[in-house]
Amino acid sequence: FAQTESFLLAIDMRGAPDGGPDGALDFLLGYPAGEAFMSDQLPCSSLGGEPLDARCFGLYYWGGRGIAQPQFAFLWREPDPDGVLPHPTTDHNPSPTVARPDIEWTIDDFNALRAKAGALPALSAAGATPWAMNILAFAGSFDD
Repeated sequence: FAQTESFLLAIDMRGAPDGGPDGALDFLLGYPAGEAFMSDQLPCSSLGGEPLDARCFGLYYWGGRGIAQPQFAFLWREPDPDGVLPHPTTDHNPSPTVARPDIEWTIDDFNALRAKAGALPALSAAGATPWAMNILAFAGSFDD
């Protein structure tokens, strides 16, 4: 993944009066093809991340307008005034191959992310609390 290639999951988990999803995307997880218009420099840019590549994997705020071109909606704020990001994530296969083509990601301590972001209800460790979120997925390139 590099330059205009992107693979991402956009997540809506908060904003409604009951603390659940409101239909507006909140976060992006994945490989950015670009940063949002009002974004600070992405953390991977200090790694020589131009062009953006798999080293830029992570969790970002949604900075898009509508749902068009999500690969350019990765928003980073430094420092984060909300205290939500950075949040730990794991890319289990940053260099897919023919033998290992899978993309597998983890948002570490997802319940802590939900709590920091103000998503409700708080979840029980037993997994007995009903909750909801909305997801938008994107994979592609605009150079092809």
